[in-house]
Amino acid sequence: MKGYDGDNHIDVLRSFLEIPLGSGDGVFDRFMEIPGAIYRGEGLKRFLYIRGARSNKVLLVAHADTYWDHEYGYDPGPTHKIEIENGIIRAVDDEFGLGADDRAGCAMLWLLKDLGHSLLFTNGEEQKQKGAKWLMSHNKDIADDINRDHQFVIQQ
Repeated sequence: MKGYDGDNHIDVLRSFLEIPLGSGDGVFDRFMEIPGAIYRGEGLKRFLYIRGARSNKVLLVAHADTYWDHEYGYDPGPTHKIEIENGIIRAVDDEFGLGADDRAGCAMLWLLKDLGHSLLFTNGEEQKQKGAKWLMSHNKDIADDINRDHQFVIQQ
């Protein structure tokens, strides 16, 4: 299958799970490498959209942010390490967990990126879907494209 290399899927998952948890910046930076990526907004009100080339495309959606409540003193810091042993994935620092919501979804979309479907990454999903709401209310061109040209949406 184009876009999927079975030999590297664990490496791709690891690379997304090791993105620092306090911000979606690392996810956005990774997908901005793809030609045609449209990145708009700032902070929690931002998104990245890559229009698919297929005529029968669907929209594959994931969110870049993870939830860490800084109000209660949680600070995941600038690094995030995981370990994989005997097929089990664990965070090295037990206090912060894996951050797999939704970094695992972002990794899946990375593996599917060459199939011709559209990709959408929002921020602020853990904070009342701020990125998605801002996209739909302040980016009519992208909102219209999403609503007009996709068979359906799959949200990770």
